[in-house]
Amino acid sequence: MNHRSNNTAYNKLSVIIFGLLISMVFIVPLFIHPFKLTISPSTDYQFNNIIAVLIMLILLILAQIIYLRFYGKETDFDNIGKIFNHIDNNQLKAKHLYIALAIFLVIIVIFYLIGADYGYGEANYFLLRIDRIKLGQVPYKNFEYAYGLLLLDLPVLLSKVFNISTVQAYYVAYAFFNCLGLYFLYYIINSFNINIKSKKYLFYSITFCCVPFCIGVNYTLSRFITPIMCLIIIDGLLKKKYKNNNYYVLIISAISFVSVMLVLSISIEVGIAIGVSIGSYFFISFLFNKDFRSLSIAIVYSSLIILFSFFFNKNLVLTLKVFASGGNNFPVIPAPAILFYIVSFLIINSIFISLVINKKIHFITFTLLLFNIAMLPGAFGRCDPGHIFWYGLCSFICMWVYLSYTNHRFYKVYRIFFILIFTIGSTLSTLFLYRGVIANTTAKFIVTHASIRNRLNKGLRMFHVNSNSVDLYLDKKKTTNNFKRIDSCALISLPFDVDKDLYLHVLNSKRYSPEYYTGVFLNVFTPEQIAEKLTELKDKKHVYMIIPQSLYNYKPEHQNEADANRFISALFLFPFHYDRKKYSEDLYTPVYSYLRSNYKIIEKYNNDYLIERL
Repeated sequence: MNHRSNNTAYNKLSVIIFGLLISMVFIVPLFIHPFKLTISPSTDYQFNNIIAVLIMLILLILAQIIYLRFYGKETDFDNIGKIFNHIDNNQLKAKHLYIALAIFLVIIVIFYLIGADYGYGEANYFLLRIDRIKLGQVPYKNFEYAYGLLLLDLPVLLSKVFNISTVQAYYVAYAFFNCLGLYFLYYIINSFNINIKSKKYLFYSITFCCVPFCIGVNYTLSRFITPIMCLIIIDGLLKKKYKNNNYYVLIISAISFVSVMLVLSISIEVGIAIGVSIGSYFFISFLFNKDFRSLSIAIVYSSLIILFSFFFNKNLVLTLKVFASGGNNFPVIPAPAILFYIVSFLIINSIFISLVINKKIHFITFTLLLFNIAMLPGAFGRCDPGHIFWYGLCSFICMWVYLSYTNHRFYKVYRIFFILIFTIGSTLSTLFLYRGVIANTTAKFIVTHASIRNRLNKGLRMFHVNSNSVDLYLDKKKTTNNFKRIDSCALISLPFDVDKDLYLHVLNSKRYSPEYYTGVFLNVFTPEQIAEKLTELKDKKHVYMIIPQSLYNYKPEHQNEADANRFISALFLFPFHYDRKKYSEDLYTPVYSYLRSNYKIIEKYNNDYLIERL
């Protein structure tokens, strides 16, 4: 009885201490102003995300001490190793993969058919840059780009080989990356030694977090699941297949290097994270285990990485630096997704650290630990539920599998909370974000297809619904652009996002005069970047521009704070009541002022102006 009551007391004390320590993540950063001025809610609300990351790392050490002091057992350390033992007779059937693939492909086809391309969500970012490559421009050098080259090169290659349009090639690539990510997820889940029921729950729970609404190749499973798959493959090779091979060192070094290159080609920061994780393991393995083959692998692998770095474009890391300094960050608030991530991150990674302290250096647990830590700044960067899910995915999977394998009493609770917060909650949050653009895209599709519009009206009449309001909404989506004035211009700059028809006409008529940054200040977050954009706009070649009417007529009228709080509350699924201290978007004002002072309107379109330098 005494022992049991002591355990209960330890549990209560640990929860209280843990809760008090976690609260520091949300409170302390408010008293330390952000180190650099950036365009972001964090600047507006004076929340220092970098301090939140540092506090989390301190909490990780404290969590590990609590785990070793009160909960760590030798059997737990043995269990961790067994979790990653592949069991052939305990596999999730392929039909589950086929079901997921079918659902995703149907959704992707629907978005393609209704014309979700330029101007739609994340797709716009990539389509504009694919067109730039076709114009002979180079990523990172001639235009800003934040991801790996494969996400652009594959659509460009498909377009050239099969002679299809940019949009068609992009959708084929998008379908490919989604299918690849689902297969990798299926492969990873089958590599764990957990029961079939847990595998089904895990597979479908994660799959339905990734429903392709944003149509962006950057947010498919392949970007964040590929590194985990690579680590599991390398771990399997280290355990058995090539252990006694004469070329063991070269094979493991080469596969490790290729894995890093594969991940780097999809995502720069994720590629750097896995690269550091793998290299660190082989050096630490030599120090702890005195394994000279590990040292040989570390040297060969590091040599390959260093050799590659000579060809590494320095502009690759410019965008990463901007995000690291606070660009586009939200404050870290005690929303359900963030609390769930913090608990998962601290518990599973404190167990992984305990293995290291006990000199149980396993490739898979050590690299997953470092990878999870490397993903922390990304999670606490944007830190909305979607980014928390993507950057915390590895921690969530590891925590789910650990609780399932050990048959922990909190496993079912963890599973329920994951489904509520991410599978259901994040999906609703995404639909909330994209409700407008989905409605606009669908409306434009209906407007351009008279037969579908007639069927819609007939259906409304069947249910005795007045279609007048629907007709008014649809009529607003009609485009009535006349391009004669555009055709008289030599070169036209498009420094901001404009109507799809205008953009394609300028592009196809070979009048497009691009500058470095694309979109409405997309990834332009620092005063230095704004100054660079303004300098480019002043270039004499930009005689004519097409810009949105809203930006030309912009006045620094600050958004109602209550409206901003309601938006963030809906996004985070948590009441947001922070007081705004700054209005960082005022940093954009000089650009708007320059355009109004130096250009005149010569043609008006639906939502855009053609302007000419005075």
